[in-house]
Amino acid sequence: MDGARAIVDARKCPFERTTYRYTPLLALLMVPSVLWLDAFGKLLFTMCDLGVLYLCERLLNHYSDSAYKRRLLEIFIAFNPVVLNISTRGNSDMLMTLINLIAMTLYDRRQYYAAAGVLGFGAHFKIFPIIYVPSLVFGIWQDITNAQTKHPGSSARSFHQRLRKTTKIALISGISFLACFAIPTGISYFFCGKVYIQEALLYHFHREDHRHNFSPYWFLIYLNMAARGMGYEQQFSPGLWAFFPQAVVLLLTSWRLRRNIPQACCTVTILFIAFNKVCTVQYFVWFIPLLPFVFMQNSMPFPASIKSVANDKASREGWPGNSKGKGKRNFYRVPSLKTIIAVLMLWTSTIPLWVFTTYPLEFQGKNHYWRVWIASGVFFLSTTLLGGWVGRISYLSQQNQLHFPHIAKPYSGNISWKNTKKP
Repeated sequence: MDGARAIVDARKCPFERTTYRYTPLLALLMVPSVLWLDAFGKLLFTMCDLGVLYLCERLLNHYSDSAYKRRLLEIFIAFNPVVLNISTRGNSDMLMTLINLIAMTLYDRRQYYAAAGVLGFGAHFKIFPIIYVPSLVFGIWQDITNAQTKHPGSSARSFHQRLRKTTKIALISGISFLACFAIPTGISYFFCGKVYIQEALLYHFHREDHRHNFSPYWFLIYLNMAARGMGYEQQFSPGLWAFFPQAVVLLLTSWRLRRNIPQACCTVTILFIAFNKVCTVQYFVWFIPLLPFVFMQNSMPFPASIKSVANDKASREGWPGNSKGKGKRNFYRVPSLKTIIAVLMLWTSTIPLWVFTTYPLEFQGKNHYWRVWIASGVFFLSTTLLGGWVGRISYLSQQNQLHFPHIAKPYSGNISWKNTKKP
């Protein structure tokens, strides 16, 4: 709002507001809030909630024919208190989630270049969508691999064909990404100058937040800032070092879950938030709308006779599904609704724990640094475990598709498991 007011009232760059760290395009979007309706921004971001809900509904149709389960998960998105609070207080993070879902929808239609362009435009708004690039590239490789299995040649020739096709699509997609990122970035630079590059882009690489930050890195950042204030030479930057473990985890996860892009993006986002040097509540809306893609996968019912055949095959092949008995492996089933709710509630409980612990420090000035750091460590551990749990569900669900495609493939509208009769 302040950035838009600077544009309208003073005809100045929105970066006149010292804490404005976004693209000038966002300030332009908020101009109607200054000219006509004060609540315009809140209404706009709430409409983004509806757009996210619509895209999720369209994508979920590919995963299950159970209308009840789809509606249940859609209600989880639409009436989630975190999502509602973030959007109605005028935060733009749900707009980023909408842009990311548009890119995933285009990818689902195999419109790779358009998906890359949308993602590039999203990276102009906020830099974080760049974390999805490895998932999309690995997904393209997997799509080409799946297509070639229908017409296999020699293994060496097949590999080189896949590499050549993947490289070609990835290069063109990269050009599309860079173009859609560079054009609005160039326009913003033209009107705002170097201050835009410094505040909206470079700032995030050397950003140091030691307050209102869930990440355990906040304590290292605080000590580093204190050392600089006392005149000590800075030996290292905790914020920069944080990128290395984050990058390794995201690359490995993207490759492991490459067979399903929405699931990969959901897991990658959770782990990105866990390992990021800065973490606040609004980051959670980046992955909450993606959770249904994890829990919907392979949840459609199928006849007991087919399930028995699948379990026998899994047992013979030693495939890692659910275990029953000595060494027996079963066709993997997503956790029950009670289990999902219990896990999410356990993770959610770490948020008020952190708030309760940090209140005496940030609002009363008490020396509770170690307590807050321990609470941040608990939050980091719980978020990492949540990401690992979601990643395991995603991986085993994808293995269902790989080993039992006649049972576990996403619903395409041609098969109705409800009407399947036992032999």
